[in-house]
Amino acid sequence: MLYWAACADFKRILDKAKLPKIDSFKEEGREFAEKKKLCAKYRKAKEKMQTVTMAKVNIDYLLGYTEPGRKKNRSVRDCENKERRDATTSGQVRAVDKPP
Repeated sequence: MLYWAACADFKRILDKAKLPKIDSFKEEGREFAEKKKLCAKYRKAKEKMQTVTMAKVNIDYLLGYTEPGRKKNRSVRDCENKERRDATTSGQVRAVDKPP
């Protein structure tokens, strides 16, 4: 009796379509588990890449390297601007500051 009531409810809910087979659920579960493993591998690889990239940036900063097309480090630029301001306010003009 309970079985027939459950079948009637499922038919009503599914609009008289047949229920999916258990094998299809198992296959979806396997696919999901595989995707979950791949996502975990991706997260680990991404974290490792970020760590390596951060180390590279830190080393480049400490050694004073800049990439082509990038502006100089802000601290170096600020020091140069301060030197120019000091030179112009004291009346001195360095040869480097003169226009060609």
